[in-house]
Amino acid sequence: MVKRNALFGVFASVFSAAIFADASTNRHFLTLSEGQQRWYYNGAFTALAHAATVQYNKEKSDCVWDWYFKYPERRREQLEESFKLYPDGIPSSVILALLKRDCGVFDKTN
Repeated sequence: MVKRNALFGVFASVFSAAIFADASTNRHFLTLSEGQQRWYYNGAFTALAHAATVQYNKEKSDCVWDWYFKYPERRREQLEESFKLYPDGIPSSVILALLKRDCGVFDKTN
């Protein structure tokens, strides 16, 4: 039950950009105000960190928690650069790819 609730929270937050009109792609996400982007990031990373806590060991869970919240300015810049490289992608796919690469989480094989 906890795992299912955590996953629901992940999907609800990660895909919350759909709440914003025209925020379905990275290109459109970049047109959102700084406040809207921060709201999205805080929700998405909080939900992903909670899901990682339920699914992984402490090391991987801590990596997800710290990835964004320890360096928010640097990570927002990194995400913005990634969104510009992949303008037709969606924000959640970039976030998940970076977490998979840097923390080894949210991979179908683990």
